[in-house]
Amino acid sequence: MNEGSLGQEYIVLFEDEAPRLEREDYGAAIRCDPYHANSYSNRAFAYYKLGEYEKGIADCERAIALRPNHSNTYINRGHCFAGLGNTERAASDFRFALGRPCEPGESERKEALEALRSLGLDP
Repeated sequence: MNEGSLGQEYIVLFEDEAPRLEREDYGAAIRCDPYHANSYSNRAFAYYKLGEYEKGIADCERAIALRPNHSNTYINRGHCFAGLGNTERAASDFRFALGRPCEPGESERKEALEALRSLGLDP
């Protein structure tokens, strides 16, 4: 096995493991500060990547309770609803995110538009 293929195998293994590590890291952050909405939202996206959609939705609900207008949380919840096949709820969340102001350096509008289009829907 050459060095290049070994490196590629490591990258693939890391990409497969990354959502689990993210879930654990954000879980630790939540234990340290259970009122930090972004930690719930970010862990929800890790759950989404792991196919644990219900857990992702639950984390989004907690994040929304703490920070009701954070568009990225609605996008993450929309992805989880889409994963469950609930296109109507997913579209509702993506559209809500489109109507929220973006924070500097964030690209929620673009992601929400792309998510709606991936569902075959118009904004």
